[in-house]
Amino acid sequence: MSKLKALQAQLIRLQDEATRGDNLVARLWRAPVVEIVRRTLDRYGETRASQAAAGLAYYILFSLFPLLLVLVTVATYLWNLRSEVAFREAVNFIAQAIPVSRDLIADNLGTALELRGPIGLIGLVGTIWSASGAFATLTRNVNLAWSEAEAPSFFRQRLTALAMVGALILLLLLSVAASTAGRLLPAPVLQDSNLRTATNLLWSGVTTRLIPLLLSALLFVALYRWVPTEAVSWRAALWGGGLTGVAWEIAKEVFAWFVSSGLTNYKLVYGSLGGVIALLFWIYIGASLALFGAHLTSSIDRQRLTPKAMADTA
Repeated sequence: MSKLKALQAQLIRLQDEATRGDNLVARLWRAPVVEIVRRTLDRYGETRASQAAAGLAYYILFSLFPLLLVLVTVATYLWNLRSEVAFREAVNFIAQAIPVSRDLIADNLGTALELRGPIGLIGLVGTIWSASGAFATLTRNVNLAWSEAEAPSFFRQRLTALAMVGALILLLLLSVAASTAGRLLPAPVLQDSNLRTATNLLWSGVTTRLIPLLLSALLFVALYRWVPTEAVSWRAALWGGGLTGVAWEIAKEVFAWFVSSGLTNYKLVYGSLGGVIALLFWIYIGASLALFGAHLTSSIDRQRLTPKAMADTA
């Protein structure tokens, strides 16, 4: 009889432990971070964002070189630069965001400039319009991350896309100004070789890691804060844009290492189109990150709602 009672007590204790374990799993499953990630993945799949990223890569590929032509032309006119200087700055600017062969970008852009010659005002307007096509598609797909948001009108899409082109032109001009100031400012003379080495390493880390990270994060914050037709909180935009910026920089470094490591050689399969395929693949990765970041921002934004409001919008 005593053994039967002991067995019953043990069974009750095991049942209580299992119940506590189930409650712990349920609490973890309902944790804010887990709920945000789960909602992001669900919404990303529902809107077929991976397919949208593939279509977006197609549009970006066709808009990339018109955008480069715009950057070179504007830098030449506004900064009174020689065409070769503006060409080099534009290629360096784009190469920071696209970790593929710099020669691929430079050769194709150089050929386009040589065939077109100087671009007049009408040609510049038409080129800007062509360059904005990819950004209009990006605007529409980012807006889909907010299920309650109204679809942007054609004019709003184009105005937003033109604003994005203008922002890139502004960033290029600031990049040219910063590089020019860096060449003109006298470098500090340090007697201690160890201190000089440490200073150079610190400055290299700031210019090659920190500044690109901050710029990427700021661009994504602006994208998620102002592009959707739905009002987005600064908290959600900062978290979503910041995390996407970090993911973008990590993916860029990994992709650059992967392409240069020799682990894959696109030319063995695609021949002379290998560089274009690598470029298209990176654009697809970048578009996927941008759209995933939009859905992440939307999920973070929904998290600030009350449970009743979240149930009403579910």
